[in-house]
Amino acid sequence: MNDVVRHARTTQHAAGSVVHEANALLTTVGFVLNGRLKAVRVDIRGVESLFRMIDRGEQYGMMVGAIAEPVPIRVIALEPTTVLNLDYEEAMELTLRHPDLRRLWLKTYARLLKRHFLGTTDRRAPMMVALFHDSYGMNQRSALGKHRVAWHGRHRHVCRRPIPICRTIGFRARGPL
Repeated sequence: MNDVVRHARTTQHAAGSVVHEANALLTTVGFVLNGRLKAVRVDIRGVESLFRMIDRGEQYGMMVGAIAEPVPIRVIALEPTTVLNLDYEEAMELTLRHPDLRRLWLKTYARLLKRHFLGTTDRRAPMMVALFHDSYGMNQRSALGKHRVAWHGRHRHVCRRPIPICRTIGFRARGPL
């Protein structure tokens, strides 16, 4: 990894900025450290069509750089993005010297091919945010009395006890708490 750090440089891209212009020679391999990029194909009339999305942990330029000629692909940052860049030739030399690095980089490209051709994605840990609100201001004669309200995604759950056994009351949230 010291070799990679010694030869790489990071670049910061604001949302909406062009990371790589269409019809320019791609001379680097880029690894997205955070943020997201969108690659679009630009035809001869200037019309853009989606080529691919590049998420955190993915790379671009390893295969296109092998062509060694300009390609009609523009890469745009969708959100603030940090990219680790390596000169294409230096990246290829590093893969020859370090088999583990070669395997890792090829694996990132293989995941892209798997997603593109087979329509599958890697499993990621599920994410859920829950907010609990103690409602002390409710009328004691109400049907629910004192309760806890939990918001899971866009569904509202009512809990009668402070333990996570909830029942859905069947409506979706229409705004902030």
